[in-house]
Amino acid sequence: MHILPWMNSSRAPSMNSTAGNTPFPVPRSYYAATSGAVRDMVPGLDHTQPGDPVKGAAAVLVLADADVPPLRAQSGSDCVAELDRKIAGLRAESAAWRHLALSTDRDDARALARGESTKR
Repeated sequence: MHILPWMNSSRAPSMNSTAGNTPFPVPRSYYAATSGAVRDMVPGLDHTQPGDPVKGAAAVLVLADADVPPLRAQSGSDCVAELDRKIAGLRAESAAWRHLALSTDRDDARALARGESTKR
């Protein structure tokens, strides 16, 4: 059963399209504050990235052949710096709230972890 008119076509309509018989034409101005802002920013970023596309592609091949690839692959010094910043922030937050997190264990949690019976 097809619920939406375009579901039986080979291609769903573009969200930015106002041509044809698209069921929900959405003007680009609707996205101006969100994805539109990114779209406007992207052309100014071209050729300012520190990464080399050829080296990046080679790194992807290394990751594809890895027995245990990273869950979150990094590519470029900018990515490594951002990840380091994020990890430092997570460590600081964890340290600040560690006492509260640890205070929620049961009173007999250490004995349970050692395999000791806590039944009386």
